[in-house]
Amino acid sequence: MATTYLTDTQGTPTDNNTWTFSAWIKKSAIGSGEGWLFVAYSDSTNMTGLRMNGSGDTHSLNFWDYQSGDGGYTGRLVTNRAFRDCSGWMHVVVVWDSDNVTAGDRMKMYINGVEETSFSTDTNPSSGQSTVMNTSSQVLTIGANTAEGSYYDGLMSAVSFCDGSA
Repeated sequence: MATTYLTDTQGTPTDNNTWTFSAWIKKSAIGSGEGWLFVAYSDSTNMTGLRMNGSGDTHSLNFWDYQSGDGGYTGRLVTNRAFRDCSGWMHVVVVWDSDNVTAGDRMKMYINGVEETSFSTDTNPSSGQSTVMNTSSQVLTIGANTAEGSYYDGLMSAVSFCDGSA
């Protein structure tokens, strides 16, 4: 299991309600547990993240924002589809756009250029909901959640974060 990661202290956001994260990923093994692609972690009750979750056949992708002051999950997508392929690269894009007038378009996930539409959990943020991610001075960690000591078990390439763009 890898123990490397990157961090970036975010500056003043262009738009705290609209951003996009993109990365090419390749899993190293089947059966590994949680794999954090990114997390913006304020504390254990306030975070925005994307992780590969599960073991065996259940490796779903989970994208969420959790803020205890706002009552818990402000937005959350958990795929029905399992991601078990260790032989190829996969392009993952997640979009947070809480200013979108269509509730179902406020959070989106794309896998290899195709919008993911089948979720076991599909909780859309309310209009204008900001996230822990893309907050001034917030530390974005790519490839790990160091507060939990857990890391993404695989390779990542061409990681991009777009502030103010959906």
